[in-house]
Amino acid sequence: MRSTLSTEQSSVCCSLMIIAAIAMSILSCRKKDIEPGYFTQHSGLVIGCPVGSRLSDWRKRVSFKNRTLRLPASDPGTFVVDFRYKKILLSKDSVSKLDNGSVSVSHLDGGSFTIPDMCFLESVFTCNPVKVTGEGPQQLKGKIVTSKILFEKFSCGAASVNLESPGKVEVLSSEFKDNASITGMAGYHGIEKSSFENLTDQIRSDTLVVRGTSINNGSLFLADSTVLDDIEISGHLTIKWNEYPNYGAKIILKGIDFDKLTIPTYGVDLIIDPGQEYLKKVRLYQQVINRYKEIPDQRKKYDIQYQKMVNRYEGSVFVDLVEEHWNNYGYDKNMIFMNSVILMMICYVINLFVYPRVLHEGYLMPEFITADLHVNEPNRFKRYFYKGIYCLIYTGFIFWGVTLDLEKIKLSNVVLSGWIIIQYLTGIVCLAYMANIIIGR
Repeated sequence: MRSTLSTEQSSVCCSLMIIAAIAMSILSCRKKDIEPGYFTQHSGLVIGCPVGSRLSDWRKRVSFKNRTLRLPASDPGTFVVDFRYKKILLSKDSVSKLDNGSVSVSHLDGGSFTIPDMCFLESVFTCNPVKVTGEGPQQLKGKIVTSKILFEKFSCGAASVNLESPGKVEVLSSEFKDNASITGMAGYHGIEKSSFENLTDQIRSDTLVVRGTSINNGSLFLADSTVLDDIEISGHLTIKWNEYPNYGAKIILKGIDFDKLTIPTYGVDLIIDPGQEYLKKVRLYQQVINRYKEIPDQRKKYDIQYQKMVNRYEGSVFVDLVEEHWNNYGYDKNMIFMNSVILMMICYVINLFVYPRVLHEGYLMPEFITADLHVNEPNRFKRYFYKGIYCLIYTGFIFWGVTLDLEKIKLSNVVLSGWIIIQYLTGIVCLAYMANIIIGR
């Protein structure tokens, strides 16, 4: 009987001891909320002690306060920070002085990073925009998945970043002094007011905007719409397809030296931004036309745009319309034959309304006067038909005639005589163009 009671008492005592231990551990955890320790978790923060460091020393130098993580200034090694807390800021004053350190961050919802000397960002998942800043880091590597990633005032010796953003990826006012390799996907990809020594940008995006940026040498993935605005290229810049060529992509050029730019030969539509200065547009068009001098269809396309721009700038809208519809700026010379016939038929229609007056008071041709007088058909349709035929032949003699007998022009009627001269001169011009085409063949 005693043994049974003692066993029950022992069980109760053990239970009380376990409950007391749990209560003590909870109280002890509350005391350490501001001073996380080795692999202890508080408010969603996990801190790992660097290899070679003593746990007691590490606890004293690591603090978490006001949503700011502060790390020791000089301890080497590797530490791991796992964020599950909103708007975390890595303190620049502490983190930037770490030697050979790396940061692994995950599940960060918004906020900003200030990069240390060497920083490794691994699998940063976030729904809100993330801002990355730094002043003098040497190396940045990692993968970030976010709705928007913004590199602002970022100065880096080397960068290798894999970004995946359904929203925006932006690089603003940043400087990369060594090799910068940025890969991934984004809906919008923007680089503005930055500088690159060697750039390898392989962001697959719908829209790419590079503005106010200097690049020594580099390469970019072509987007559906690519804007190259005010770019200074010291060496060479290559725009190339990604693994899924998007034929029909547009490249908008503004303030760039096209001779230092390599783009795909086909499948790209170049647009010279009309908003830039006229002389810059002229230079860009000349460079583009020269680039495609061995590719007739491409050269034709941009030369026509160039001639249209020059004509409109000089205010010669009429000249531009004539060049466009006469022979398509010299590229469709066969149009001249059809246009010449059309011009003669226009003259013929006008002559029909003033025939036979033009015959008697404009340009005298006795044979046609005699033929017109002998048209005595009682049927009105036949009479008009014969006069139409005579008028057509009469117009042909004037329009296609190599010479014009001035003695047959009746100067008493200035309007009709002037109309005869206009027809003759128009025909001479058409004959000259057609002769040039035939000789050229």
